[in-house]
Amino acid sequence: MSFHGLSHAFLIGAGASAIGFGISLKITQLAVSCFPKLQERVDKLDNKARKYFFVTGPSTLHSLVHVLGTGGFLLRLEKQSVTTFDDRLIVDYGWTSLGPAFYAGVFAGYLMADAVYLGIEDLGPMYVLHHFSAATNWTLCDYTRCMQFLASFLQFNEFSTIFMNARQVLLTAGYDSKGKHVMAASYVFFLSFFLVRVIPLPMIVYKWISNDFRVIKTEAGTPTAAFLSFCVLAHVSLQSTWFAMMLRKVLGGKSKKEKKS
Repeated sequence: MSFHGLSHAFLIGAGASAIGFGISLKITQLAVSCFPKLQERVDKLDNKARKYFFVTGPSTLHSLVHVLGTGGFLLRLEKQSVTTFDDRLIVDYGWTSLGPAFYAGVFAGYLMADAVYLGIEDLGPMYVLHHFSAATNWTLCDYTRCMQFLASFLQFNEFSTIFMNARQVLLTAGYDSKGKHVMAASYVFFLSFFLVRVIPLPMIVYKWISNDFRVIKTEAGTPTAAFLSFCVLAHVSLQSTWFAMMLRKVLGGKSKKEKKS
């Protein structure tokens, strides 16, 4: 079942995500107000930093939804062709009985809600590229009924975002950036990012070049295959750049400690 080519499950997921973003944002703001010292620190942030702090609530919820939602059917989807697509809302597999098309809609809806809340200027060029290319990519995949496994796997990658948000909350709450709590959150984030986002990159590129591009070009057309190639390239480039930046910070921190000792 579809509406102008997009599945009902995708549209329901996108709508639920946008509504959930607004509700969880308000709950985060109310929760912070219950802790006067934290509220005082948040009030001292500039407008951009304050918005980024409050969005940790919706972001963490969004990440948990994808980890729990897609984790139950990734192995099943991995065995299927790149053009095998389940557009049902309710399915008979997974941990939640909600299908992959629903979670794809949740992902696209969240990215758009996040972009609207933060604004293009505060979002910055790298995240603008990430949000809009990803939202367009996920929408196109639903429209053309392809790449469901890769999309679901990349949604599961939001696992690392949970620890990035935990680090941000600790820093905003006043914990020392070099203290054990923040350092623990930083290293767990670094490790989780490497495991779920960086290690799979060579295999993603290999599968795209050796099989997926050809199949999608044949079944969905050259324009679709060309645009999805750009999206794969953007994903690989962004993840590699972010990891290189994190690696530089980690190595830079170690070299400073060695100089002091």
